Amino acid sequence: MSAPFVSIVLPTRNGLATLPSVLDAIARQQTDFSFEIVAVDSSSTDGTPDLLRSRVDRFINIPVDAFDHGSTRNLGIQQAGGELVVLLVQDAVPSSESWLAALTAPLIGD
Repeated sequence: MSAPFVSIVLPTRNGLATLPSVLDAIARQQTDFSFEIVAVDSSSTDGTPDLLRSRVDRFINIPVDAFDHGSTRNLGIQQAGGELVVLLVQDAVPSSESWLAALTAPLIGD
């Protein structure tokens, strides 16, 4: 299997209320490139880890006290296999099926 072109890094913590919608919207993305989801979870206790393990390409669990906005995202980026990295949060539902293509188009075209 070849490396994805884009990695979506998704930090999470007890996000079960919103993550299904976010993951569904990501799954509907229409792109001309491959992409992966790298989730970094801060020891959720609401079932988030089980959901993520079944829906993402790479799941990383960290202790809740190890979370830091910068270093947690950096950990996800370090584990990402894509040439480009997109950062997303657990309650931001992509607005369309072309969200990822539109977001990366200026970088691809440059």
